[in-house]
Amino acid sequence: DDNYTPSQTPKPKKWSPQAKGYPAAIEDLPLWQEKAQAFVDHCHQTLLNDTETISYLAGRGITMASIKKYMLGLHVPQNKQHTFRPRVSWGLSGGVNPTTGRPSVFILPAGIVIPWYGHGALRRVQIRLAHPDPEFPKKKYHFVVGSAMDTFCTDFEMPAYAVVETVLDAIMIDEQAGDLIGVVALASVSTRPTKTAALALSKSDLVMNALDYDDAGAKNRGWWEENFKNSIRFPVPEGGDPGEAYQQGVNIRQWIWCGLPAGHRIGDDGTISPDPPPRTLPEIKQRPAAPVAGKTAKPDKQAAVIPQEIEKIAVLMKRCPVWIENTSTELALHESQGFMDKRHGERKRKISKLLFSGPAMDYIALMPEKVVHAGNILSGEAPCK
Repeated sequence: DDNYTPSQTPKPKKWSPQAKGYPAAIEDLPLWQEKAQAFVDHCHQTLLNDTETISYLAGRGITMASIKKYMLGLHVPQNKQHTFRPRVSWGLSGGVNPTTGRPSVFILPAGIVIPWYGHGALRRVQIRLAHPDPEFPKKKYHFVVGSAMDTFCTDFEMPAYAVVETVLDAIMIDEQAGDLIGVVALASVSTRPTKTAALALSKSDLVMNALDYDDAGAKNRGWWEENFKNSIRFPVPEGGDPGEAYQQGVNIRQWIWCGLPAGHRIGDDGTISPDPPPRTLPEIKQRPAAPVAGKTAKPDKQAAVIPQEIEKIAVLMKRCPVWIENTSTELALHESQGFMDKRHGERKRKISKLLFSGPAMDYIALMPEKVVHAGNILSGEAPCK
């Protein structure tokens, strides 16, 4: 046949991250958020009085600071298995079971309750199961009906990220090293990051692929390195996942520190430090309380008035390894060792332009620190004249 042309293998479609919002099952979003928040609040108070679960979480590297920051809770039904709620009472569709004529219900199983707040609202309620699911014995987590399934991320504006599977491991890493790195939790090794998390990952300088140290984690390495050119495989040195590594005595902060590029490991003197700076638990920021309708928060009279230029410099310095010499005779911007990266050039120029404007220069000149860097430029202490 003169018209014959050899068949060609179609090229695989390029991956494109998807946006994940609340499911169509929600008919009344404000009602769902109200009921979900009430459930979260109740379970949080239950956990605060449950020493056994607090001890269990501490064994996974999650202390009271993170319990409060992430509003972790404990659901303990009277029958020790689960409770049910009418779907309509939470603003969900499917109000009546067509077979029985009774209200349709959804399940709230027993376990550790893990809410997630994103974009200024409660997005998801996840439960770490206390008892195995008879139908799915390997299932460890349950997502409450109505939860948005976008990817869990501790911070969307970090210069580097670790990618893990479980949200409890993400919270543990955030407690141990959240000032150094952001953490993304996928829920399973084959799950791909949704749009908002994917954007944060792609903008960062480094993505540490810390998915479980097993065959599945190894097989997914190629996908991550193909779709995120800044990705490296960086499993934990002991155990199968970060939680197991912590329980086996691995210093999680040191492990993260070793994986960061040299330009990110800047000490107080502006040189590359072999050891991470210490972090104390009070430095962990608490999730701000939701505003009450009709009430306006009173300003803190003792809070520092930080110029907008300084806030912009702080954001840029997180992503650019530079430091500011601030002495009685010198105010200068310096590069750290290992600075040579084309992406940093434009950021440094922006920092320099902002730094030597009047408000920023005056603010830093009054700071007591002789070395100003991303970790202390927003210390929250008003400079004294």
